[in-house]
Amino acid sequence: MRMTALIYTIVIAVLVAADQLTKLVVIKNMELGESIPAIDGLLDWTYILNDGASFGMLGGKTTLLLITTGIVMLAVAVGLYAGKFDKHWTGKLSAMLILSGGIGNCIDRVFNDGRVVDFIDISPIFEFPKFNFADCCVTVGGVLFCIFILFFYDEKKKDSEEAATAAAVSAEETSAEIASAEEDIPVQEITEAASAEDASAPEAGGDDGTA
Repeated sequence: MRMTALIYTIVIAVLVAADQLTKLVVIKNMELGESIPAIDGLLDWTYILNDGASFGMLGGKTTLLLITTGIVMLAVAVGLYAGKFDKHWTGKLSAMLILSGGIGNCIDRVFNDGRVVDFIDISPIFEFPKFNFADCCVTVGGVLFCIFILFFYDEKKKDSEEAATAAAVSAEETSAEIASAEEDIPVQEITEAASAEDASAPEAGGDDGTA
């Protein structure tokens, strides 16, 4: 269990470090509001500061965002380290992604006056709010979490129910076989007893005549 918890912590730390590193590169090499083509016609790097949640939602609600994010991360962390997501890899990965993304953006808010560094810009394809690596982690983690809840959360429970049903069916079949065997034995014994009585009847009559 300790080794598993250590692995979770390392993965989360690596993802948070990747998020902070990408933001640091943007801050050091770009001016606020500057946009640089990354993949012509598909992707730009555009440096902005976002005071909302992922993808620009809930702008200006810094305190609410910090409290909500803190509660969600605490619940996810408790679930992850308590083994609540161990039933399938989608659950474990979703928890690590959500935690790393939440931590990454919380670090930004603490050191950037409640704002988050966003720089991934897909507006060359279609209009969409700028986002960052942490937002990607939270989004992918959220999708995996939904998959985990819908398809895998009760997997062990279903397996237990199927095993119990199979055991019950097997027990019924065994009982039926035993009952069938018990029904065959008396018929054979009655037949043998009747044959023995028929064989001993003349001997009993002869003894009565002599007396």
